Amino acid sequence: MPSQVRMPWVTLTTAAILATLSGCASQQTITEQTAPLRQQIGQVEASTAALTRTTQEQVAAAHAREAALTQRIEGLRAELLALQAKFSELSTRTGSLTERSNQAELRIDEQATLNREATEQIEAIQEQAAKAELRLDELATNARDSEAAIDLLSEHQGQTDLRLDEAMTLAREAHDTLDQAPAK
Repeated sequence: MPSQVRMPWVTLTTAAILATLSGCASQQTITEQTAPLRQQIGQVEASTAALTRTTQEQVAAAHAREAALTQRIEGLRAELLALQAKFSELSTRTGSLTERSNQAELRIDEQATLNREATEQIEAIQEQAAKAELRLDELATNARDSEAAIDLLSEHQGQTDLRLDEAMTLAREAHDTLDQAPAK
């Protein structure tokens, strides 16, 4: 695309210089010949500005999503630590209940009930821990996806900046050409 924009520019610039040197071109003629180029430059600048705004909005949204995901990951990690502590506590409690059931034959039924409840709680905690691990994996994947989106947006921003630089160079060259052309 930049070479397509540059070719008419070079052609128009060359024609304007030749016309000026031959004395048959006027300021009006040059203005008429460069009007489409100025219009194209205006369109490129508007498009570039819109693309820049969109890119910046997308980057800001990606950063916000990343911050939210990071916060959720930290929350899930805290939950996981609490669940692990509860699991450890329940494991200790189960061991204690087993010892007590061996020592007191009169409380065997009571201890067996407590042991079943503790086992169910441990299984529930294990299920919660497994779900938390799956969720952490999802969040890590989302964070990687966010980083990839940010990289893509950064690449688009670089391309936009390059196009803007090319457009500005073309505009300066057109302006310089117009300034150098003698008015008739």
